[in-house]
Amino acid sequence: MNPFCNPFTEVGEYAPEHFGRISELELCRELFESTGQFASGRRIVYFTGLHGLGKTSILEKAETLAYSKGFMTSAIKAREGLTLPELFYPEMLKAARAMLGHPAANALALEAIECISDFGTGHHVEAAGFEAELSAVPTEEDEDDDFDMSGGLAPNLNEVIDIIGAAAHEADARWVVFIDDAEHLSLEECGSLLAAAQLIDLKHLPIAFVLAGLPQGEKCFREYVELCDAYFHSFYVEPLIYSDSRKFVDRALAEEGVRIDEDALDELATRCRGIPFILKVRAACAWDAAQGSRITKSDLHASAGETLRRLDVDFFRPLFNRLTHQEAQVCLLMAAMSGNGPCLTANIAKTLNRPISALAPVRAKLLAKGIIYPESRGYCSFTMPYFGNFLRRRVIPEMRSERVGLLSKIYRFDEYGDDIEDADIPGGCGSAAGCD
Repeated sequence: MNPFCNPFTEVGEYAPEHFGRISELELCRELFESTGQFASGRRIVYFTGLHGLGKTSILEKAETLAYSKGFMTSAIKAREGLTLPELFYPEMLKAARAMLGHPAANALALEAIECISDFGTGHHVEAAGFEAELSAVPTEEDEDDDFDMSGGLAPNLNEVIDIIGAAAHEADARWVVFIDDAEHLSLEECGSLLAAAQLIDLKHLPIAFVLAGLPQGEKCFREYVELCDAYFHSFYVEPLIYSDSRKFVDRALAEEGVRIDEDALDELATRCRGIPFILKVRAACAWDAAQGSRITKSDLHASAGETLRRLDVDFFRPLFNRLTHQEAQVCLLMAAMSGNGPCLTANIAKTLNRPISALAPVRAKLLAKGIIYPESRGYCSFTMPYFGNFLRRRVIPEMRSERVGLLSKIYRFDEYGDDIEDADIPGGCGSAAGCD
């Protein structure tokens, strides 16, 4: 069929992540309704889960919902190497400037801009398009008004949140901050957001936070037990249920005047196991393989190789390429020992003939990169569904063909053979025949 009409490509308007997400969006709706009200409650909502489950899409849908209600919204994407002040600074300035000119809030908005500038200067923020300092050479009066940095990030952030919240209250405005990839926030930054949530609740400021990230990000917030219990709510994003997976595919095809056989729809919904990203890639490949205005089970099987190739190129390979040699060692061992399941850290150390403590730095880097997460005490799992399959299906054969010395040192590959079937890969045809 015409690839330009494919509703499952990146430019398509259909997002499986939005199907069956009623509970998640209702939670956001409740948060928005309580923002600025006198009722006490949680001011931070954190959507957590593995890669590919649609956390970012839920965040985008929630932002659209907030914007439709007339809220000011700020979208932030946390990244390695950037601090919370660097991420937050330009969005705080935008929020304050949006209230300039309002009769009741103008004076407070000007005060907020000055406060934010001091915050940026104190935390050495260099944001593109923004100047952290109002003047090149501060006067003695300016120096007297600078932030006291001895208290750390939390009190400085609270001062800014307080003045922005006061201005928003006078302007009858509400501000919701959305932070994606929140697992990159440090422990101190998580604590600062919780302290800000406490201030927001105590003063009934019209501000709220909606975050999305991997499980290790939620764990950082949980370190602050009392604040977390009072002002933080986490929601684990599960894979789509079978009926929602079917509904997404069927509705998207119907809009284009295309039918799908019942057995093909059943296999598609079953084998993708509710993972939105994989479901979308699998359906897109089936569309490209179909010859007429009907998708059959044969089309699914014919496109299995292309599905695996796209998942490898777009999803798995970029993540693997970020790994250092030592990080790759650990990931290959995890895949060898447990596939996609949890792996005992002690077993990795034993295979490498190293103490567990020696693996701590590598494990910390893998956690920071979002490659693994601590599923339970002593166990780690991959944050990407089927990443272990990719390592065994692609990386291991590549290493064998290149005669990499790492093979004999850390992994007994003989038990897996040269050809790994794709029966447990979503979109696979159940055997290596006919697949890439």
